[in-house]
Amino acid sequence: MFTILLEVCNINKNYGDKTIIENLNLNLNNKEIIAIMGSNGIGKTTLLNIITGLIRPDSGEIYIKKINPFDDVKARKHIGYIPIDGFLYDHLNAYENLEMIANLYGINFKDIDIIMLLEQVGLELTDAKKATGTYSLGMKQKLNFACGLIHNPDIIILDEPFNGLDPNSTKNFKKLLKKLSQTGKGIIFTSHLPETIIELANKVVIMNNKKITAQQELNENSNVAKLLEWFEETLHKKESENK
Repeated sequence: MFTILLEVCNINKNYGDKTIIENLNLNLNNKEIIAIMGSNGIGKTTLLNIITGLIRPDSGEIYIKKINPFDDVKARKHIGYIPIDGFLYDHLNAYENLEMIANLYGINFKDIDIIMLLEQVGLELTDAKKATGTYSLGMKQKLNFACGLIHNPDIIILDEPFNGLDPNSTKNFKKLLKKLSQTGKGIIFTSHLPETIIELANKVVIMNNKKITAQQELNENSNVAKLLEWFEETLHKKESENK
């Protein structure tokens, strides 16, 4: 049985005179992995920042497990966010960065199995003692994953999560996200990689013209060619409607 973890209801967001998001709706259930496709600059990151509470929408509502996070900030503890650039402090090592994140969530750092968490994301324990300013892009992304998962959230939001990762690390993170989904967590991620979407997601939505314009369930019969064909057809259809 599915439970709705996240409801995005008719949200709107403007920057000055420019409308970025208009009457956008999206639901996320437990055990669901949703991929968001869309052109660069279409507003995907803005949407994720609204969902995670970093940006307030101009209108519309967000409900995290039936609670509005802008009315009760405690609701945001149910979300783990792995943004495209991360929130790491370069002068701190991995342990110190993770402790800061734990403190933000009101978690006693000593109660967390940090070694297991680091092993889960594939970050070597010897590297965890080094300042993150010395890390490669891939190492930083592994630590970003750990920061997003440290509080065991029900909802995981990822913005282009596989940037900078080598093929083996990418494969391992896909396995990890699928495993987390099977435990009941809901996941939303953005990606420009159709192969990744086919391998990981069970639903894909297209963001275009400031809103979600189409969605499709994915299954064992889905493939990259069909996904790209549907994506192009959807974009061309909307362009024709707007003429």
